[in-house]
Amino acid sequence: MKLAKLIILSLTIILCFSLIFVESKSKKSRKSSRAMSKTQYWIRPLIKTAKSYLSFANLAYCNVDVIRSLSCPLCSSLMDNSYKVLDLHTSKAEGQAYRFVILASENHQEVIVSFSGPKSNEGTFHAGIYTSGWGKLHGQGVEKAYLRAYSAHYTNALHKSFAKLFSSNAALQNFKFIFVGHSFGGSIAVLAAYDLIKSNMLQQNPQKESPLVYSYGQLRIGDDKFVESVNQLFKVIRIVKNTDFMGRLPNCVWSAQVGKWRCFRDTQNLMMRFPEYKRYIMNYSHQNGQKQHYTGLQAAYGSYRGSFLERSQKRGYHYTMNNPGRQVYSYGSTLENQGARSFGNIYYSQPMGAEVVFSNRFKKFQVCSYFKGIPNCEGQLPKKFGPAGSANYYGQNVEEC
Repeated sequence: MKLAKLIILSLTIILCFSLIFVESKSKKSRKSSRAMSKTQYWIRPLIKTAKSYLSFANLAYCNVDVIRSLSCPLCSSLMDNSYKVLDLHTSKAEGQAYRFVILASENHQEVIVSFSGPKSNEGTFHAGIYTSGWGKLHGQGVEKAYLRAYSAHYTNALHKSFAKLFSSNAALQNFKFIFVGHSFGGSIAVLAAYDLIKSNMLQQNPQKESPLVYSYGQLRIGDDKFVESVNQLFKVIRIVKNTDFMGRLPNCVWSAQVGKWRCFRDTQNLMMRFPEYKRYIMNYSHQNGQKQHYTGLQAAYGSYRGSFLERSQKRGYHYTMNNPGRQVYSYGSTLENQGARSFGNIYYSQPMGAEVVFSNRFKKFQVCSYFKGIPNCEGQLPKKFGPAGSANYYGQNVEEC
């Protein structure tokens, strides 16, 4: 009898502990779920609308007559017919076209500024972007190739256009401003938003998340201080296809002989074959006894623990400089010097804004987490790739009207 009572008592105690454990686990799960929704609630709606704004990025590659009349086949996908072209500027030099288009919708209370630049198959042009040295825009470091293009083909026209728009229709200042672009155009979209804010041509409106940048396969632009400054001023949603490696330049180099890009896994191997990139690598980060500049991400998107932008080392990832949560390349970060201290470090992809990596067919996506500038969701680069895939997003060629 005593044995039976002892067994029943033991079973009761085990059951109680089991219930407590299950309840505790359930609370943790609910808490984790709430934390996740808190940190990601704003990003998912923006990702869903990324496909719609791609059409605006696509529009900038059409010819002038098509843009002004909005008569292209893709124009039916521009959300609705409430968008009207307010201004259009085109500039050409050395066989390259540079353009921006400004559209507005009274219904949506939106102004959209779309940028296009040289197409992704212009390998020689894109390969030279990161060998031109550095310049300053509002005190921050940006590659001279972008500064030359922006000052020659965009700045004056864009400033005049904004001044004219606001003087003729003051109500536009209360609209939400969205900047869009693909590849080179995506980088210029970021540069333009940054310049217009710094020049007091455009006011920030955090309540409306304005300005906001959507970029598709955006190229690397500016040094780490510029990246931090951008992240503190406005949000950037960088849509990247996992097979598009243009955004990983300059660790991928154009080979004119085979008409393909070749990718390198480490700094020394790249510079041994292409020494012209040494200047870029040495001037990317500003160490000089100071910490690397990646805190701007938290300033822009909140400092929640476990944020997808800056995960704590205690939140399920084991981070080292060569192991950012999962294998990136074979050796960890790209262009991070393997033990040598003589050069600066450039990581796999710039920690600018929120990087959303999609599968090749855009069926799945992952929002990247960063640790010291290294994303945890980008895979290993191939030995070489062609330029054709870089223009295809959401099943359409962005660079073809």
